[in-house]
Amino acid sequence: KFINKHAYIITAVKGKSFCAAACDSFWLIVRNIRLIAALTMVQEFSIIIGKMLIVMATGTLSYMYMQSVTNAAGLTMADQTNSLIGPTLFVMILAYFMADMFLNTYSMAMDVMMHCYLSDKEANSPMWATNEKASHLAPLAKVIGENGPKDDPKKDTENPSAE
Repeated sequence: KFINKHAYIITAVKGKSFCAAACDSFWLIVRNIRLIAALTMVQEFSIIIGKMLIVMATGTLSYMYMQSVTNAAGLTMADQTNSLIGPTLFVMILAYFMADMFLNTYSMAMDVMMHCYLSDKEANSPMWATNEKASHLAPLAKVIGENGPKDDPKKDTENPSAE
């Protein structure tokens, strides 16, 4: 499933066949495993929080709606049923499935942006955002320059004759 999703992204971005895209996505993941692991953890956390917020908000709003809205006879749904817990749980289950579908789309969008960033980082040296031809991306280049990966001090001390 994991390679499938990333292979589809590479197929869409680069127009390669599925097998070639699967190979490319695998090696892209291997080369950038730390960044992908960190982003995946943040992504999963935000998806879980989003689902919980949507389900809880929907459950709360549906409970309040069923408790307060009256029909033509002046009765609320709470007056007409034994308990509002059953209908509220049903609404919350439906809300979970809807949130899952929408947030899966959001998850895929985050993965596509990550792949585009990594592809740009590897294909363009320096990155396209820092290229003088992309003057409209100057604010982004400034942020990348300030917050981007720092040079590894070990590289400088490992091979002093490289200068």
